[in-house]
Amino acid sequence: MSERLGPMTYTQDTHSAHLDLGFGPREREFSEKTAQSIDEEIAGIIDATHQKVIRIITEERAMLEKLARILLEKESIDGEELKNFADAVKEKVAEKTLRPAVA
Repeated sequence: MSERLGPMTYTQDTHSAHLDLGFGPREREFSEKTAQSIDEEIAGIIDATHQKVIRIITEERAMLEKLARILLEKESIDGEELKNFADAVKEKVAEKTLRPAVA
């Protein structure tokens, strides 16, 4: 769903769920203009997500470096250690989110 295209389905799956591997040609049920709009929306979603990931990685670089140091020291960590680390990251992010913006 996107703001521009709305909650629409642009294809109908008429193939058997048991036999269709998704490799065959699909009949397009919309215009070239709509196809272009879909492509533009997908590109926009990918670009926005990429920018968000870059921002998060940049903002949380210290945490990523901390995790890298832990892994360099120990070579591996178990699920509980990783969960504790992830919980600490979530707590830090939540604090940032709840903190009022300084003008």
